Amino acid sequence: MIRKRFSMFVLMTVALLVSSGMFGLTALAEENEQPLKFDFGNGPTADGYLEVTSTTTYSEERGYGINKTVAERDRGEPDDLRRDFLLDGNYEFKVDLPNGDYYLKLIAGDNIAFNRSRFTIEGENIGSFTSNAGQFAEVTHTTTVSDGQLNIQIGDNGRINGLEIYPVPEITSLDVSDVSLAPNTYVQLSWEPNELAQSYKVFRKKDGERSFSYIGETSDTRFTDETAELGYTYRYAVSLVTDVGIESARSNEVTVKMIDDNVSVPKSPGGVNVTSHSSEEATLAWNEVIDAVRYYVYRTRYSPEQFPNEDVFEKIGVTDELTWSDEQIFSPNPYFYVVKAVNEGGLSENSTVVSFQDEKTYSGDFKGCGQGKFDAQVLQTGKSWRVINKGVVYTGNDMHAAMQAAVHSLTPDRTKQERVIVRGSGTIPADKSVELPSHTSFEVCGTIHVEGTGDPFDYGNHNAAVRIRHAENVTVPYLQVTGRPNFGIFVRTSENIHLGQIDLRLDGGHGIRIDSRDNDDVYGVRNVRIDDVYVTGTSSHGVETYGVDGISIGRVTAVHTGYSGILLNDTINADIDVVYGYGAGTGTGYAAFRMANRNGHVDDEYSANIHVGEVIARGGGRGIFCVSRSGGAVIERVDIAGTGSNSMLIENCYNITINGGVVEGPNDIRIAARAEFPNTANILMQNIRLRNSSILESPCGDNVIIRDITLENSQINACGPS
Repeated sequence: MIRKRFSMFVLMTVALLVSSGMFGLTALAEENEQPLKFDFGNGPTADGYLEVTSTTTYSEERGYGINKTVAERDRGEPDDLRRDFLLDGNYEFKVDLPNGDYYLKLIAGDNIAFNRSRFTIEGENIGSFTSNAGQFAEVTHTTTVSDGQLNIQIGDNGRINGLEIYPVPEITSLDVSDVSLAPNTYVQLSWEPNELAQSYKVFRKKDGERSFSYIGETSDTRFTDETAELGYTYRYAVSLVTDVGIESARSNEVTVKMIDDNVSVPKSPGGVNVTSHSSEEATLAWNEVIDAVRYYVYRTRYSPEQFPNEDVFEKIGVTDELTWSDEQIFSPNPYFYVVKAVNEGGLSENSTVVSFQDEKTYSGDFKGCGQGKFDAQVLQTGKSWRVINKGVVYTGNDMHAAMQAAVHSLTPDRTKQERVIVRGSGTIPADKSVELPSHTSFEVCGTIHVEGTGDPFDYGNHNAAVRIRHAENVTVPYLQVTGRPNFGIFVRTSENIHLGQIDLRLDGGHGIRIDSRDNDDVYGVRNVRIDDVYVTGTSSHGVETYGVDGISIGRVTAVHTGYSGILLNDTINADIDVVYGYGAGTGTGYAAFRMANRNGHVDDEYSANIHVGEVIARGGGRGIFCVSRSGGAVIERVDIAGTGSNSMLIENCYNITINGGVVEGPNDIRIAARAEFPNTANILMQNIRLRNSSILESPCGDNVIIRDITLENSQINACGPS
């Protein structure tokens, strides 16, 4: 749809015509060419602005106004626009405008008093904005008018000094003017000029990518993308930027296939192997493919076996040779590779996956389940279950009853651990839990499917597939859970707990919760060990702790969790090898790895007691988020890219060290603080390769050190030296 363009207003004429009632603003907006500006209050009207006093109520003839009479003040300073304002806790300003997109700039403040004003624009609450005495908040927002009128609700203190309204133009003529596949590859785009444009931004999205990426800017109406590659299909869009910095919505999209359908696709490369690797470099080699023009090398940090329906590989290399070296190895944790051959016909299938890693591995399977001696076992035959412990102690069709009967068949009041093995898969209801008392090992060589109740996740509901409360010396070596439990595993106020190979593929709920919240004054959970967790599909967190003293975690892989992949609350003395977050907390402010609620706070200090080997994150909300007076953490390496919010946010945290790795945008690393907590302090970030991103410190922290940062199309805005 082509929207009516709001041309430029000749403001003296506007003021005269409106005051004489000749016609309203909608007609003016369609005929003239300047931004529409309003000065609120009873002081002198700023040049180029229309006056809105406390009694300028809306009428169709005027075309703008407030919905009721309100208060107003004039402080006499600092200038005609900011000296005066309207004032009321709940009122509305209306402006008749042609339907379309608009960029708004609001000014709110008071020369002699603190101010907090809340704005709701076209039904969207954009928040409350504050300013101290003598300061003025400037709020910008883009909105769409679809009913012929812009509506702004104003609340809290309800001050407003000024409003500027700019039309947001649109490009609808984007076209592909040329495509080349050989000898050089490129795509040439063109579009019709727009008189309001100072420049144009070009965006591109490759098949399989979730969003457009910015690839260039030009003042011309033509753009050549010389980075387009053989074998891919791209979608392009363009926006325009005006001389006052307003950026339009993106244009119509065009699609380009960098493929010749008359050419056969090459076969996938064979013989791919890692010929050598070190702590900083890995070299791959493969066999030649007939008709291949070149080869693409792809890498991922995620085990492809755990992602059967996801393309987790990222292209990192292009070569016409039969070998290629990855010179950006940042970690001893695994890297996985595939190679594709390409020509004008397109891309081959993936080669076989090759990888390398250090000596410490995680099994990732259940092959060892059920081996060795046991005390009780739960056996499945068809739909029937039987429990044996020195004889048959249960028969029936209820999997939950069978598992609980096996646990109850162990020695009462035992002081040594006894072992239950479940051999089979079945369904239990979400309102029942398998209770594990002290000195119990519970091993499931199958899958527990939890039939959900349809209720949303509830922290107050402690039902779980497996539940451990006020117990000690409990082990769950193997457990697979599907369905919709409230919790996959729930542990409360227990000691010496070991969770081994845990696989939670859920349709909601919470993965693992370990807490001591029946008494927040003590650390009621101590000495917890978790070997390897794969958790996906939660509506809440993947793994969460609260009030834990002493926890060791090998690997957590959190895939498309509703909130954080792993969240440590008020937890001390934690050691984590590696966190893998893939789409963890998408659309939220949560993170692959999050610390909150005075996490790491020991004896009124934040000495280093939280150690993390590596955080790997793709997509999702954030990569790392430290908040609410947490700290005492050392993170050795990070590998973060494509997060929806900050790559990392350190807010009101203390003694945080991040020792190296790579962070790739589009979003930034933020060091921040809220006024209600002590300022962020003692932060060290070093040896990080920063790509298409930035580091922003605001407000300034105390003793923030940022050093040895390699910048690739990135920048640092920090308070101290960097």
